[in-house]
Amino acid sequence: MNNHRIIDAHSHIGVDNTWNVAGKLDEYIEKANKIGVKESLIMPVPMPIINVAGNEIIPVMLGEYEGEYFMLEMVKDRKGLRLSVTKENPYKFVNEILYRKIKYNKNQDILLHFIPLIHPVFDNIDYLEEIANKYNPVAFKLHGYSSIISPKEVDEEFWKTINRLNIPLIPHTDCDTSNNEQSIDTYYRNENSPLNWIKILEKYNLKGYLTHGARLCKQSIKLVNDNPYLVIGLGPDALLSKTKDRMYTNASYLDTLFSKVDIDKICFDIDYPWNVLSYDCNELEWKQIERLKKLRLKEELEKVLYKNSKRFFKL
Repeated sequence: MNNHRIIDAHSHIGVDNTWNVAGKLDEYIEKANKIGVKESLIMPVPMPIINVAGNEIIPVMLGEYEGEYFMLEMVKDRKGLRLSVTKENPYKFVNEILYRKIKYNKNQDILLHFIPLIHPVFDNIDYLEEIANKYNPVAFKLHGYSSIISPKEVDEEFWKTINRLNIPLIPHTDCDTSNNEQSIDTYYRNENSPLNWIKILEKYNLKGYLTHGARLCKQSIKLVNDNPYLVIGLGPDALLSKTKDRMYTNASYLDTLFSKVDIDKICFDIDYPWNVLSYDCNELEWKQIERLKKLRLKEELEKVLYKNSKRFFKL
């Protein structure tokens, strides 16, 4: 057991269609408890699969028809496969399922905070206000890449609503530096760059938690260091250190993060179930704390593991 009090600021529960991973609540609690996690921000996986009355439903996925791309709902049952254009509030059912799992969870080892997954194009304003009141979340998760949106495609009314609700956003940050031929995948990865998200967050005076080390983007890190409303999540460090074409530098991940980012701006997160050694094996690993201790942070480790997230999310 680790001696430090720890907040995991970013982990997922659910079965994901695209990434072939499954986040199980009982497994997460057992493993996270062993390394000393006392509080966790838990949200749905980005491309969830729901099983309802024998039907397998994926509420949001990318579809193509005659060269154009659409967001679709997929339903698979005994009659076969059905696709339809995504309706309003596509993650509504997903959010409610996970909220209930957390609310009625009997394991008291870790205090769980439910974070709703929202879609900035398909969610209507009434729904955002409804879940803000019902779930009283400390943040909203916004997964731009898997939701197939670019920050610049979102209507101003959405951002103004988030500002009015005064709820921090946890946007997924991404990039593709492989110089591959331009594709829809590459396009949306780069559209969801940390810099693009920061521009939106600053424009509308929003609090933002930039995931995945802000991809070690030099310009983004400078902006985060200068902005009291922005922080950076460090997980999943083992995976990020091996996905060089998804980072802005080939330098050592943790060494670069801690040498460039203000220590008051770095928050610990596991990013379960993406805390894997590599995409090739998807083998879960839980040695983040050991790697951080090797950096010899001493008293600063408490800020990263606990104090920064507690302050930012007002836990």
